[in-house]
Amino acid sequence: MRTVVQPAVPTTPARSRVSLADPPGSAEMSRGAGIPLEELRVTPEELALAAASLERKREVETRKLGETVPLAEAIEQLGLNLTAEELGPEVEAIRAERALAGKGEQERRILNRAVLAATFALLLAVIGILGILPERSRGVKAEIVRTAPLPVAKIPEVPDGLPVHLDTATLSALAGLTMTPADASVDTRPAASAGKGTFNNEWILVKSGQDLSVQAWATADQALQARNRQKTMIFSERPPWIPSANLVPVTVPLYRFGIATISGADRGGAFTEPAKAVLQVAGLETSDDAVGSILTCYLERAEGVVDDPNDRQFWVSARVDGSVVSLSGNVKSAARKGRATALAREALKRLGVPDSVSNQITVDPTGP
Repeated sequence: MRTVVQPAVPTTPARSRVSLADPPGSAEMSRGAGIPLEELRVTPEELALAAASLERKREVETRKLGETVPLAEAIEQLGLNLTAEELGPEVEAIRAERALAGKGEQERRILNRAVLAATFALLLAVIGILGILPERSRGVKAEIVRTAPLPVAKIPEVPDGLPVHLDTATLSALAGLTMTPADASVDTRPAASAGKGTFNNEWILVKSGQDLSVQAWATADQALQARNRQKTMIFSERPPWIPSANLVPVTVPLYRFGIATISGADRGGAFTEPAKAVLQVAGLETSDDAVGSILTCYLERAEGVVDDPNDRQFWVSARVDGSVVSLSGNVKSAARKGRATALAREALKRLGVPDSVSNQITVDPTGP
């Protein structure tokens, strides 16, 4: 038994094409063209396409006829207690609903295709951008590789004789033995290549093996005092308030800055804050006072000599007399006294001072 799909379609379809056998002068008009059929002219290609289209339509209609049966016959075959007049409107309504659903499905397909096309286009754009970025990043990396390295180095990495710049705080820490050369960073740029004012608050350091010295400027009298290990004043740059003819370059050992008083000065020679300074001025104590003070602080900070520098029962002091460093004080044990001698010699080596050590420290566990 065949299922009823739709009512029967007339076996003879309505006439809908132009027949070559139509008599001339027919008043029938071609569909949509507005041209009388007797005046309609076609090319062989148009005629072939029209015939093929009509044949496809006939095949569809014939296939539908083979799949359906007349409504009355279907009611009789199924033994339904219904009439054709009752079922006909329902069948038409179902067909209309399916046609509407098919139209909606077609619109959804079109919309989905549009969304898919837009997504694909966006994906291609993103891929294109991602393809460009690596090229740009590689270019940036290449530029970074070609860029000169940062002009900062640790002192042991600096060649001997190369002038480098360092700030006042680092200079004082190195001179006072609170910082080692391996921990100190210096600027290796030549002064001529740096911008104006770059080194206003810095000093020039030169290394020669283990010895560190500072290059500066002074008047002739000040330079003589510096060479004689006396108390004096020096400048990090040529002071503009002193005639150039009165200035000479000087080189002083780094340890001279261990207890130096350092301040910034403006173009008129007045002391000022670092932001307004054009150079640094250092007031140096005598070499003997500098070495003695540095050694005293070094021994007080060291472990195994004096436990508490504020405890005056146990103390240590260093004094320089000519070429001899004399240690005095009181410690708890002979081991601490021997350690003080060893540390003093170690500190003198770091300072670059070839002085001998005379240890006059007393040993009294109970204190004075």
